[in-house]
Amino acid sequence: MSRDNLRSTLGAVEAALEHLATALNKGGFEAGSRSYTRMSEIVVGQRMWAIEYGIDEFDDRFQRVADLAMEVHRQLVPYVEAMDRLRMLPALVPLDRGVQPGSAEAKILDAINAASRPQSATRLRSVVGVSSTQMRKLLTAMVDRGLLVVFTAGSRTCYGAAQ
Repeated sequence: MSRDNLRSTLGAVEAALEHLATALNKGGFEAGSRSYTRMSEIVVGQRMWAIEYGIDEFDDRFQRVADLAMEVHRQLVPYVEAMDRLRMLPALVPLDRGVQPGSAEAKILDAINAASRPQSATRLRSVVGVSSTQMRKLLTAMVDRGLLVVFTAGSRTCYGAAQ
């Protein structure tokens, strides 16, 4: 390991991530996520309706949609996992972790420390009493400051205190 090696590696990683971010933005990836979320809600609802009414003529089509979704998921998960690791780089450096007593941050840390396992944003929001949007911003800022770590299991995201 050398400074030149670090410089070279970081330059290559920055270039790769800038290229990926630009390609995703140009391709409308972020904007399209809302459409895919809505699409999934509609198709799941239709599947439930078909099951409830005993309509099975579309089972093969629903299975094909599930197979395609699994293939897309298989390809995206490694990227998401890599970005989760890389976004945690600031947490590797000791930061000023000063938290004002009684603040929303302090309440979140108290709730997490009192629990036996990481806590969901919904649970933490009930403790702090802020809107979902405010909670997302607050949790993101706390993760970025190295106060919290993120745990994911499937679609469930929870937060724990950073050590």
